[in-house]
Amino acid sequence: MAGLCLLDENGAIAQRWELSDQPMAFGRGITADVTIADDALSRRHFLIWQEGEGFRIKDLNSQNGT
Repeated sequence: MAGLCLLDENGAIAQRWELSDQPMAFGRGITADVTIADDALSRRHFLIWQEGEGFRIKDLNSQNGT
């Protein structure tokens, strides 16, 4: 199964999430499926999901972009 990794400042994996064909919302707010404590993220920053052999990502009108 594929995963999405958050790297720390040294390039080591700080967190990892399993991805599926169901969209998962990432952001710093409690309404996101995955919450990341980072002020650079919007409350609901982006969606990511598997589609066929690849993955799709959609920015949710975040202020800093995706």
